Amino acid sequence: MSPSPRILAAAVAVAALALPASAAARSKTSYYVALGDSYAQGVQAIGPGRADVPTTKGFNNFAYRKLRKSHRGLRFVQLGCGGATTDSMINGTKPCGEKKLPYKSTSRRTSQLTYAAKWIRAHRGKVAYVTISIGGNDFAHCASAGDFNAVITCASQGIAQMKKNLPVIAKTLRKAAGKRTVIVGSTYPDVVLGAYVQGDSGKQLASASVAVFKDQVNPTLKKAYAKQKIRFADTTTAFGSYIPFSKTTTLAPYGQIPESVANICRLAWYCTPRQGGPDIHLKTSGYARFANVVLKEMRR
Repeated sequence: MSPSPRILAAAVAVAALALPASAAARSKTSYYVALGDSYAQGVQAIGPGRADVPTTKGFNNFAYRKLRKSHRGLRFVQLGCGGATTDSMINGTKPCGEKKLPYKSTSRRTSQLTYAAKWIRAHRGKVAYVTISIGGNDFAHCASAGDFNAVITCASQGIAQMKKNLPVIAKTLRKAAGKRTVIVGSTYPDVVLGAYVQGDSGKQLASASVAVFKDQVNPTLKKAYAKQKIRFADTTTAFGSYIPFSKTTTLAPYGQIPESVANICRLAWYCTPRQGGPDIHLKTSGYARFANVVLKEMRR
């Protein structure tokens, strides 16, 4: 005797309840969208003559590979633009060097933010994670602005630009993604600490950079993101950038140096001399540590 349709329907319902909802959801296609600058792309100084090149060993790549183990349908969407500032992200004032990006960044209509907002809105409900790494290029160039006073003035101007633009970026992305998407905005390790090994003027610059990150850069980022329920990945603290200079360690070939400086020399390229000047990007080990901080916020 064949079971009645009502009995079959009940059996199907019971079977569905027996399956974990998370397992069913995670088997469907969802997206991890990476936005921002060269950190978003995992750029490293490993090209000819130690030129900067995008890699597949950036923090987003590490985070995505770990998340994919439990999110089988997760897809990675890389929209980061090397050299992007908060202004160019909004207004498309700086073309990207990468040929594979689906936007030109030559006007506000073709900017990274405009494209990302449209893409995220079109895939609303399927975007699980968004990461933002932006703002560093607003002030990173200031390290070579000239004397110490010129550096501080330049940094202040860059941070003022961040304060103006970050709320626009954060609000646009949250509006496009909706309330449920996990968005993580990150700051940066204080790589300028690496200037410590470059002589007396470098020591002065390294010392000043700590206060700039602690009192200006990170509060600006955190405030703008918090207002839009965007989680904040404090990689400055995670890299030990606030460890007092009085706490030292030994690292070849520099001898005894502050532990915070040694962390940057191990995990970033800034301490390694090159013809074009210090490089602000992380090594593979640095991006791996960066990813762990982002993942902690994603899973919180």
